[in-house]
Amino acid sequence: MSFAQVGLAASLGARYPRFSAENAAQVSGSYGGVIFMISAVFFVILMIVLIGWPSSVYLYYSVRPRPIPMARQLLMGACFIGAAGISLATWWISMRAGVRALESMDHTPS
Repeated sequence: MSFAQVGLAASLGARYPRFSAENAAQVSGSYGGVIFMISAVFFVILMIVLIGWPSSVYLYYSVRPRPIPMARQLLMGACFIGAAGISLATWWISMRAGVRALESMDHTPS
């Protein structure tokens, strides 16, 4: 999750830079800062859902002396794999978008 959050911040910071800001509060209130905060909250909520449900199922079955049914184990595994996949994909796509945004701003002669 940390890599995904850093990727989002780097990407949106590169896409919507505010070089004329006098202090950090102006940067966080910019268009890119607000988009980052909203997308970061939605990302965290998605991760809580994908990791929280399997964790609660595991806790439920560990308190009661019953084995976890195979179908539920598969769903739990799919949630964990999905959370990891979404985190990696968010990081990868965000970092690539940030690099492209920085390359488009480059005005140095070749």
